[in-house]
Amino acid sequence: MRGERRAGWVSVRPGRLTYAGLLRPAAEHAHHAVQLMVAANEPIVLSDGDGDERPFHGVVIPPNVPHAIVRGSPDALLVLIDPFSAAGRSLVQAGGARSASSWRSISGGDRSRWDSLAAADSFVQSLTATSAGAASKPTHPAVLQAAALIRERIDDQIRLGDLAAAVGLSESRLGHLFSAQAGLPFRRYVLWQRLQQALALQSGGMSLTDAAHGSGFADGAHLTRTFVRMIGAPPSRLAKDVRWVE
Repeated sequence: MRGERRAGWVSVRPGRLTYAGLLRPAAEHAHHAVQLMVAANEPIVLSDGDGDERPFHGVVIPPNVPHAIVRGSPDALLVLIDPFSAAGRSLVQAGGARSASSWRSISGGDRSRWDSLAAADSFVQSLTATSAGAASKPTHPAVLQAAALIRERIDDQIRLGDLAAAVGLSESRLGHLFSAQAGLPFRRYVLWQRLQQALALQSGGMSLTDAAHGSGFADGAHLTRTFVRMIGAPPSRLAKDVRWVE
């Protein structure tokens, strides 16, 4: 029997999603992750929230920045990294960059850098090492603590007031800090974490509906809408086209 053809492979781990393979066009979207994309051959064409289209052999896009993939690549690496993680903080320079003209370009062309998960991790590590001296916004310890608690409690109901009490701040103060330092409201950050949990459950073989319920979404339709808004494509595309790796 002939083996099933896949578009690429994907790994979902806490704070990081790594995909390698066919990169298709995607509608405009934004997510709370630093996004790294590298093409092996022809450049990827991206557009920012203002419609400015630019080609990149490799690029780092700051978190919460609207962008679309206008032209993909038959062989590319895409990594989504939590900006609160050590790797994410080292890649995000102070101030962020909404315009494609100010996104950080990196070299492409060598697919051996993502022929395995270990190789992809090594490549990302090399980029974070070269960014170690970049100026980045310091993150309030209470925000980092609250973000860690959200990840721990992602399959339960999460209330801002409960987290505020746990980190020793008022609810209004923590909400303000979250919006200022995460770049998006508390509820949207929780939604992004739930989406990652749903992906992790799908990677373990769960159906879309079960993954949605297991990560706190009302149903599969709610998960699909969130996925399209934050990733630019429905989860069904990823689920049927990839090989999951650990």
